[in-house]
Amino acid sequence: MFYMKRFKILLYSIFIIIILFLLIYFWNNLRKYNLSLNEFEKVAVSGKIKSIKDLTRGSFYLTLENNSKIPALNIGWEVDKYGISIGDSVFKAENSKIIKFYKLKNGAYLPNFEFKISTY
Repeated sequence: MFYMKRFKILLYSIFIIIILFLLIYFWNNLRKYNLSLNEFEKVAVSGKIKSIKDLTRGSFYLTLENNSKIPALNIGWEVDKYGISIGDSVFKAENSKIIKFYKLKNGAYLPNFEFKISTY
């Protein structure tokens, strides 16, 4: 009986350690993501979209023709609704959380939609 009690305590301890490890791991990943978005907010970005990489669950990673990279954004709904594709143009001013997407129509880039970057 005594060994059974010790075994339960050991199992509970291992379970709590695993839960704490997972919490720390996910919190650290979220912190890194927010830091990358804050750094991205400070720079100006503009150019044509060279590649769109679908990560998971509506998150997309954009690369521009001038090799600028836009971190993973949750724009899956906008990509479907507004038809964002390779060749469209992107503009973001310095210290701004708004990315403007432009679509090529009749030889001119016309505003398509604006996306506000939000951190968690």
